Amino acid sequence: MGKIKENRDYLDEDLDVILELVRGLTKYIGQNLEKEKPGPTVYTGAYGDYKRRVDKLANSLVEEYLEKHSEKYKIPIVCRTEHKSKWLIFDKGKKEEIPPDNVFEGIKEGYVAIDMDEVDGTKNLQNKDRFTTAIAFEPEQPNMKGLICSSVYRWSGEEYYFDGEKSYYYNIFTKESGELPKAERIDKIDNTIKIKGCFIAPYLWMWNIIADEIIDAFDLNEKEMPCFCSTGATTEDLLSTVLDRSIAIDPRALDHKAQRKPYAHDIAPPASIVLPLGVDIRDFDLRKFNIDLVSPNISIPYCAIPQGKIGKKILELLPNIKKRIEEITNK
Repeated sequence: MGKIKENRDYLDEDLDVILELVRGLTKYIGQNLEKEKPGPTVYTGAYGDYKRRVDKLANSLVEEYLEKHSEKYKIPIVCRTEHKSKWLIFDKGKKEEIPPDNVFEGIKEGYVAIDMDEVDGTKNLQNKDRFTTAIAFEPEQPNMKGLICSSVYRWSGEEYYFDGEKSYYYNIFTKESGELPKAERIDKIDNTIKIKGCFIAPYLWMWNIIADEIIDAFDLNEKEMPCFCSTGATTEDLLSTVLDRSIAIDPRALDHKAQRKPYAHDIAPPASIVLPLGVDIRDFDLRKFNIDLVSPNISIPYCAIPQGKIGKKILELLPNIKKRIEEITNK
């Protein structure tokens, strides 16, 4: 964890504690809820999404875990959960909400800040592809530059995590573990490549533009065309760039009126895991991935692609794709 240590005063043992805390948090939620059904909608969340019983249960588990472990580790923790989209302080076994207009003043020096998504994957009512994700960062640098560590727990028993320098995997059932391999280079586009994204009906036309641009750029026939597919979970889309010979593209944030798009808690944890593995993540203006982890409702359109000739060529298409989409959304 040397890279982080150079930029802050934490000792190695402190960083180990924070990583243990974040990994334990994601596993605790997933392992307690893996057999739960999504169930009926109980209310509408801060981002306009329908929240189900499992989301509410997950949030109560998060608060229970952080109240207990802030006291156990003697660490003041400030955390935002996707369920309530509110920042809470957990210190000495107690919980206190930070007013929305006072977040920066409420997150003090010495705190560990965590942004998380307790349940990624309920919107499509699938059980096997649900995740709990969390990212820890410096309150003084509330973006990817202040990243400390992160964890993604797939409820089927697979964990992926970033310790500040490297990305790892662990299977709780087989006990297999180790460093995650670099993403496979993609130098040729064909039907073995998958293009992942959250294909929600009102925004399918955006991916139609993306498909048109790819077909024209690579002069593809039907047999050569890559497959567009997704489980509906942003975490799965991004991890697939390393695990499944895939490219992840999500343009929904180009439509400012869109009610469902990828927010910081959706993108940041899995992005932090795949970035060290040779995956290039850019917005549609070709800026390298970074995102505000504190302000509410921050969302960006992104493309995540492994190294290789194809990646460079697809990145070149993004500005024109953006232009075509915005011409429609701005009408």
